[in-house]
Amino acid sequence: MTRTVLVTGADRGLGFGLCAGLVKQGWTVFAGQYLPEWHELRDLKNDYLESLHLIPFDVSSMESVKSAKEMIQTQTDHLDVLISNAGVNSETIYVGIREPQDYNEMHRLYDINALGALRVVEVFLPLMEQAQTKRLCFVSS
Repeated sequence: MTRTVLVTGADRGLGFGLCAGLVKQGWTVFAGQYLPEWHELRDLKNDYLESLHLIPFDVSSMESVKSAKEMIQTQTDHLDVLISNAGVNSETIYVGIREPQDYNEMHRLYDINALGALRVVEVFLPLMEQAQTKRLCFVSS
């Protein structure tokens, strides 16, 4: 059985590095792509046409997460590993408590960084139940 992994936030940084390393080790990699204009992931895909699959993915949208699952299910019946790596940062982390707070930005950060991971697990857990490995990995900044 082919080892399969989903990596969210795969466009750059650690997510991209994980995709590159895993596909080079023979894994079938489903790369959650939020920034299609970012070229590194597309360039890597050219070297691994059969084993690297670019999947449009926005963890802040349940509709996007469900659509990604449907796309992945056309390629495999299981996921061995789910790496929840998608996340964002904000300038609001430098705002002192005595300054006005940007609560909308705080909600956006929470929605992506915390609830996004929960959405992904909720939707993809049935595919993981079909696998032998069954590993969840959460990356946080």
